[in-house]
Amino acid sequence: MKYFLFFLIFVLNPLILISEDEGDSISYKRNLWFYSQRFEPFDSIPPGAMQNALNERDIIRAQGYFLNPSFVWQSIGPAPLFGQYSGRINAIKFADANTLVIGAPNGGIWMCSDFRTSATWVNMDPNNHLKSNTSGAIGIDNSQSPPIIYYGTGEGIYGFFYHYLGNGVYKTTDWGQSWTNITNGMPVGLQIFRIAVRPGEPTDVFAATSNGLYRSTNAGQYWMVVEGTLGLHCNDIVISN
Repeated sequence: MKYFLFFLIFVLNPLILISEDEGDSISYKRNLWFYSQRFEPFDSIPPGAMQNALNERDIIRAQGYFLNPSFVWQSIGPAPLFGQYSGRINAIKFADANTLVIGAPNGGIWMCSDFRTSATWVNMDPNNHLKSNTSGAIGIDNSQSPPIIYYGTGEGIYGFFYHYLGNGVYKTTDWGQSWTNITNGMPVGLQIFRIAVRPGEPTDVFAATSNGLYRSTNAGQYWMVVEGTLGLHCNDIVISN
């Protein structure tokens, strides 16, 4: 029996590891995605990167920009939601200086205008206009009051074996009392990773999706895929001012 166990440990185990590292396996793709976030725009993590990060940390600490170990974190919810807990949060944005808006993977979109005090959370779809409560991304245009809030449905794949499908992008101009589906030009079944509004140009909106980077130049009335990104998983958006 001990020889059989020896065979399993030293012979079969390496084969399993090799199998998991193959390019088509879920494990390989998950690890590739994880590390690609850390070595972009290069094809590997450069030598000395860890030491450089530690040096930068020490510089930041010397300037006082770090959380004091005695700092006490306080949970501000939202839990429970209709008797259930919200679980992980996919998106969080400031709608204005006092209002937080969050999106839960399968719990819809919520806002809180008193998070510094009692932290009361309110569902942003009281009239059931949304056809999906699977949160992927939130984008906010603060150039007007009330702000324009974009809600991207369909949770992206962040290293998990599962995700929730959505129903495109929605838009509200009245704090969620009404929502409009604005997916004209987008294919069905997208997961939305990020939504970004160009600063100073509120009608210029971008959506990073599971099938490319999409752009609308008329505040979501129509979307066009950015050339060269169709079919690609676009996980994030950074806009240079």
